[in-house]
Amino acid sequence: QCELGPQKRAIVAEAMHRQNQRKMALACVHLVSDYRASEGTTRAVERGEQLRTVVEGCRLLGKLDLVVLGDLNCATEHEDEESYEMPSNLLSDVWRMCPGTQAPGWTFDPATNPLTHATCNPRRKTGPVAKRCDRVLVSKDRWTPIAYWLIGKANEGGSAPSDHYGVACDLLPREMSACEAPGASTSEQRQQQRHQVLEHITALARRGAMVVVVMRGLPGAGKSTFARELCAQAEAVTGRPGVRVSADDFFTNPTTGVYQFKQAQLAQAHASCLERFRAALGQDQASVLLVDNTNTTRWEYARYLQLASEEASTGRDRAHPVEARVVELEAP
Repeated sequence: QCELGPQKRAIVAEAMHRQNQRKMALACVHLVSDYRASEGTTRAVERGEQLRTVVEGCRLLGKLDLVVLGDLNCATEHEDEESYEMPSNLLSDVWRMCPGTQAPGWTFDPATNPLTHATCNPRRKTGPVAKRCDRVLVSKDRWTPIAYWLIGKANEGGSAPSDHYGVACDLLPREMSACEAPGASTSEQRQQQRHQVLEHITALARRGAMVVVVMRGLPGAGKSTFARELCAQAEAVTGRPGVRVSADDFFTNPTTGVYQFKQAQLAQAHASCLERFRAALGQDQASVLLVDNTNTTRWEYARYLQLASEEASTGRDRAHPVEARVVELEAP
């Protein structure tokens, strides 16, 4: 335990990653809030001091990968950068690192969670304000975020279990074999990394999930080749079909296979792709549901992730729960 002041402690556990046998320190924190702060003031500096205390405590355990998570009670989006005095290369916010996150990511959200009104300080004139209080911080030179999403939202017809939504994320260790192996060519490293991602997604499907995969990458990066390989492997190990949707299909003649792009119909092509995605998501049959578009900017694929997140949090009785991942491929 790390003592952070009256009624405030952090619980630190030492764990080992089963895949690479690397040790890590997992710190669960609940930092001081602004509940009793005067109107217009903040205790952000105090939260920074508490977080630095946790980091120093973890360092006493030895050289370990560091993961800090919990209710940081951040009053503003960038208070960590403005007030915590924490080196950016030591801990990084997974929500900002992850390509699949969607703005604003509020975990304390008065617009969608009525419980926030019950726990807000009644003396404040402004009422509850939407904030991203709850975060996951990691050593960015040790972890690669794959996905990040909110959990603990209200089931259909019910209420949320807490005034704060929870956060969940999927992290892959930056394996030395894939990224730092002496003498390995860039092409070999890229193939090893793709193989790791393929195995990770297939494992999720094997455990019964419908894995929503959003591809990113410039033309020529190999997205479609990877998509076909992933769909085939997931179908082979699960017996459930792999479904691929793409705006390019709109421009491909189903009889002749001839592709003819028309700029004026691009919006219509993307709308068609989204509808096919929505239909496959609702059918609850696919092992993987893969969106194969360029998706160079976050807004281009945000709607797909939003639909997947909504489906995952509805509480509807699904045979195959939804998991969402974003996969970015680099051109050779």
